[in-house]
Amino acid sequence: MRFYGKGAEIVGESMRRLGVHTVFGFPHPPVSELYEFFARNGSFRPALSLQEAAYGCLGLEIGGERSFVVTSGTAIFEVMEALSYATAFEVPFALIHVGTAIPGFGNPYPYQGELDLLAAGDFPPLVVAPGTLEEIPLLLSRMRGLAEAYRMPAVFYLDSALFHMTGEVEVNEEENVSRYHTAGFREEKRRVVTSVRLDVKGMEKTALLLLEKRKMLAQEAQADFYLTEDAQAVLVAYGACALIGRKVVDRLRAAGSKIGMVRPLTLSPFPDMRGLRRAVKRMFPIEMSTGQLAKQLSCLHPTREIIPFSTYGGLLPEEDLLVRQIGEVLS
Repeated sequence: MRFYGKGAEIVGESMRRLGVHTVFGFPHPPVSELYEFFARNGSFRPALSLQEAAYGCLGLEIGGERSFVVTSGTAIFEVMEALSYATAFEVPFALIHVGTAIPGFGNPYPYQGELDLLAAGDFPPLVVAPGTLEEIPLLLSRMRGLAEAYRMPAVFYLDSALFHMTGEVEVNEEENVSRYHTAGFREEKRRVVTSVRLDVKGMEKTALLLLEKRKMLAQEAQADFYLTEDAQAVLVAYGACALIGRKVVDRLRAAGSKIGMVRPLTLSPFPDMRGLRRAVKRMFPIEMSTGQLAKQLSCLHPTREIIPFSTYGGLLPEEDLLVRQIGEVLS
């Protein structure tokens, strides 16, 4: 089925076709449009706070019903406790997070400043990031499927530029309904909901099982490689930055530079990029943050030169400026 609308509405339609019948939330910019989508369908349930919404969503997941909680910017902090409980309970917990300029309330313009937060700690959730409107339905479905297969929380992370972009996409029900659908607890007879284990050895066993699951999930990490077959340098970007980065690569290629682009679809676990040639000596992370993506690349690729390009406050990277500056480095 062809569906035309904003990114917020495409996310909503994709969620609806995944069988989501109830969405708890606290309307706030810039995600109110997604709540309005579900309100029109009679699925929205207002909460007094996002913390309350998160526990409402967690309760539905424990009971076996698919649900999502929606946050943006610093609102992510209000759901972190529920996300941690979902990790301990081993139930799927799905979060739509829209990146907006921070600190504080900031503004509703696009930003990617929560990557370190979402991928932090011993037991971070699965984090995926679409780069186009067309990817939203399939990537959201795949994320939900992995959350249910590995019984863990997952975050669909997109910046507000993509969230408010308008376009037409294919949303097919048979592709978007996950084959897993294993919400609720693993054991059918489980009746006690707790994350408190006073037995230290028992807690250690639980932690080791969660870490082992994380290692298995790392094999599912994905990245999109563009013009990397003969590349000697690559841009690395996700979300709206990847849309701009692809145009930058095309222009630099036309000027004679052997450059490609890597777009991580999975931000946590981060893909290892083993498909890159050894000839790739430089990486140019393009991001709307203080260099969080660049730090990850520095750890994963210590022998390559990492040259970051960042914007702040909600500004998108400028294509002409990137072409000029990266071109000067490559010349």
